[in-house]
Amino acid sequence: VFRAAVETAIAAVGGGNEDVQNTLLKHFETTDEKFFASIQRVLRSAVTNVRRENQQCAQLELLGSEGDPRGAEMLRLSRDRRCTMYSLRNVDQLLHLLQQLCEGHHAGMQNYIRLQADNLRSVNTAREIAVLLAEMTESVTESNADVVDRALSLVTEMCQGPCPANQAELMDAAVCTSIARILSLQEATRTDIPVASLHGACAKALLALLEGNGNPEAYMVMVNEVPIDVLRQAMEPIRSTVDKAWVRSVEDDDEERSSAVERLFNFMTLLNQLLPMTPPDSDQRAAIEALLDSFSYLRPLLGCVQIERDRRIEKMYFPIPRLCLSLTEESRRNLIWSVDRSTRHSKLSGFMSLADSLIVEMESAFHVRQKLHQSVLLQWIRPDPDVYALWSLVLAAFINVLFLFSGVPVDGDVMPTSNSTVARDGWLFPSACDTLRIDDPSASLIARSFESATGVSFDSGVIVLAALQVMLCALCLGVDSMLFLPVHLHNRRLQRASDSPSLARSLLWGVRDVASRFPTMYRTTLLAAALLGLFVSPLFLSVQLLDIINRSAILTNVIVAVTRNGESLLLTLGLGVVIVYIFTMIGRTHFPEAYSEENAGSSEDNCASLHRCFVFILMNGLRQGGGIGDAMRGEDWESTSHGPRMIHDFVFFAVMNIVFMNILFGIIIDTFAELRDMKSSIEEDIATCCFICGLESQDFEQAGKSFEHHITGEHDMWQYLYLLHHLRRKDPNEYNGQESFVTSLVGEGDLSFFPNRRCLEIAAQDAENDTDESSAPVLVATRLGERVGSDDTAADGPEDVQPREEKPAVAQLPSVPVAAPEPQKFDAA
Repeated sequence: VFRAAVETAIAAVGGGNEDVQNTLLKHFETTDEKFFASIQRVLRSAVTNVRRENQQCAQLELLGSEGDPRGAEMLRLSRDRRCTMYSLRNVDQLLHLLQQLCEGHHAGMQNYIRLQADNLRSVNTAREIAVLLAEMTESVTESNADVVDRALSLVTEMCQGPCPANQAELMDAAVCTSIARILSLQEATRTDIPVASLHGACAKALLALLEGNGNPEAYMVMVNEVPIDVLRQAMEPIRSTVDKAWVRSVEDDDEERSSAVERLFNFMTLLNQLLPMTPPDSDQRAAIEALLDSFSYLRPLLGCVQIERDRRIEKMYFPIPRLCLSLTEESRRNLIWSVDRSTRHSKLSGFMSLADSLIVEMESAFHVRQKLHQSVLLQWIRPDPDVYALWSLVLAAFINVLFLFSGVPVDGDVMPTSNSTVARDGWLFPSACDTLRIDDPSASLIARSFESATGVSFDSGVIVLAALQVMLCALCLGVDSMLFLPVHLHNRRLQRASDSPSLARSLLWGVRDVASRFPTMYRTTLLAAALLGLFVSPLFLSVQLLDIINRSAILTNVIVAVTRNGESLLLTLGLGVVIVYIFTMIGRTHFPEAYSEENAGSSEDNCASLHRCFVFILMNGLRQGGGIGDAMRGEDWESTSHGPRMIHDFVFFAVMNIVFMNILFGIIIDTFAELRDMKSSIEEDIATCCFICGLESQDFEQAGKSFEHHITGEHDMWQYLYLLHHLRRKDPNEYNGQESFVTSLVGEGDLSFFPNRRCLEIAAQDAENDTDESSAPVLVATRLGERVGSDDTAADGPEDVQPREEKPAVAQLPSVPVAAPEPQKFDAA
């Protein structure tokens, strides 16, 4: 009945059902006073049975060591009997129930398990569990290993959140000593129990005991009760599983390796938390540093960020998934330069909004690397489109240099001279020599040199180079599409998350989404040009040279300066067309004969129709330095239309050639200036302001700290991105208190977990300065007392000088008010 009742309660709580937890807590606080008394009775009964069994096992082992043949058999029977002990079977389920009651870091249940303030007789369940764990760890066997594992999981759940009272209670009950006994077990010698699983539970329990714990004594207690040598023995067997090759590998981990990786990173996190709390010159600190150095190859995969919780700055360690190493430099640059930096909140909001896309990109890049690694034929492909784009540009430059010095493009009907030694056959469609004139001596020399150097004809060489260009463009497009196109499609799907289109409409949207991504269409255009250069004419191979714009930030800004204010430019051009049309109407009406040209006795009427007149003025008026008047026939001074022509020509020149053209230039120049100012402000913000906390470089200069170390170490923005990805991959039921805190705030869109103009480095410096300032009055009082004492001694004479006992500084505190009115005098002395 007891077992069935406990199993029913476990099913009701259901892995941390907060509503059920609150209901049970309310029931415990109002009506039930026997529940925890029953728990205490069961736990104490189990402690008695375990203690008795441990004593029997010790006696039987002693008999076996003395040569009694009955000892080994009796020991085996005793352990088999322990497997059937009803107390341990019930205890395992009971501990599971308590663990479920604390699941989700339920602070009310965590504290109520330790202290029932509403009951006449409170039961300290935390201490009872510590006592049971201590008895079971005296002899961990196959029969009680599962119960030990369950007890460690319960200790973890009771402390996470954190719950400082439970942490203090368990550490006071020497739970660390029990954990040290478990960690001393070796997997090689104890094959009868799951040593690896127990070690993993121990690592989590130790981390839970230190979570959010700002008491240095707690760290020293743990270092003293859990020797570093014990931690080393527990970590060494994992080294062969998680080695340097694993860091570079892109293969998925099996369950056993994933468990080993998690266990090792938990131990490394524990060591990093213990390190700053140990004395600088102690043996423990040296041992911790040596152990961490032996696993230095894993440091790039151990993330560390600072979060602000309860008005305190805390360090948060986490394992960085290996796929985070797939984040490209281009994506980093895009985020840095595209986020709104007007305020700290806008920066962090932009960072969080782009984090989802970057995470999808990292996952996509990692999967691409996995597929390429698994294929024997594709292992040589690098998952970086920029590499192939650079090679394509270099190859295009080489091809066009050959064309440039081998002849100039002419009509396709021009054929090479008969004395040219360059072969004409070999081009897929028209010969390269049909398109390029190579009959001049220098061009023929270049072609001959190419033939002699490569051993192939000029046409064949161009075909090979063009085919190589097609391959590079195809690789660039393919890798770019595999890496970045899924991110673009993912973002577009999120924008249409509420829609439920039909299949045909979904396909149409998919095609439109692909076409809406500029890099995809751009690289597709380059591939098409390469194909045309291979199959139609080598002239298309010159299109590849335009990729230099994409390779240069300066040239990109030139294009952006023209396209950024495209609407303004188009509207201004439209206004110019309207003005030209007005001048066309005036010229067609009053000066039609002035647009006619007379050449060699023939006359061409450029203003025979309004359309011809408009095209003539539009094409010639803006190109003439003096306006449309330079393209019209002059008027005699005696002509009656001379005055109107002067006004017409001058107004056109002033309006179109001066005002209109300068408006266009002004828009482009203003855009250049805007881009330059924006670039300067972003560069200044990057160089002088922390992206995460908003502290400026001068704050670190005043504190004597390195700003560069701060933005690349303490508050590395990419570490926060890796943290977000880690939280998405991890099971929410396995979150510790810090992870639950950050996840809940991220889900609410709250950015308060980012430190706001605070960091541990400057906080430690400020605390040290405050300590020095608080000790200054004591130092002044001490010096004042010594000064007064020496004066009194001098007045008594040298013969009265006697050795006097040194008094502590606190004894001189009454003299502080004397020195208070003129403190600077003592500083000067």
